[in-house]
Amino acid sequence: MLILDFKGQRTESSRHVRGLARLARRLGGAVLLGVGVVLMILPGPGIPFVIAGLVLLEWDVPSARWLRARLVELVPRRWRSA
Repeated sequence: MLILDFKGQRTESSRHVRGLARLARRLGGAVLLGVGVVLMILPGPGIPFVIAGLVLLEWDVPSARWLRARLVELVPRRWRSA
């Protein structure tokens, strides 16, 4: 999100907004990833939660993109079409 002043310059608040957005993505991704891991142990749809958490985390964590691609590769094709 970009906040500009009257001269078209970025303001100090835009830096804070970007920082809060990054924090929200990391926190949301970590929560979804944790819920997905728990749901893999308990009965529930764990893999979609793990993938959703990795999608959020891949914005800020480079290894999350590789891990998400690897996990989607492992999911059988019949589960993807459902």
